[in-house]
Amino acid sequence: TVAVFLGLDPLSLLVYSQILLSLMIALPMIPLITFTAKKDLMGQFVNKRLTTTLALISATLIIALNTYLIYVILAPYNLILQALILGAYAVYHIYIVYAMLG
Repeated sequence: TVAVFLGLDPLSLLVYSQILLSLMIALPMIPLITFTAKKDLMGQFVNKRLTTTLALISATLIIALNTYLIYVILAPYNLILQALILGAYAVYHIYIVYAMLG
């Protein structure tokens, strides 16, 4: 209702909100994979090695596709802006992995 009142295109807002959700999916996904792979934390409910491997492959694929999505969205803009945003996205994921392993 607010979007329509302000004259914004609701469909565009929906698309951009889904893009944002896609970019943020690694925030819960990486810790979830890490925690469910720890035997001392999960006990008998620990993930099998195959499940953890498939989850890591899926997470890597999602992060790679999101990186490509950012690149495609930013393609018309300045190369420095692309590098800054993609660099920030990479640092974000490196920090999540570091925090989970540390």
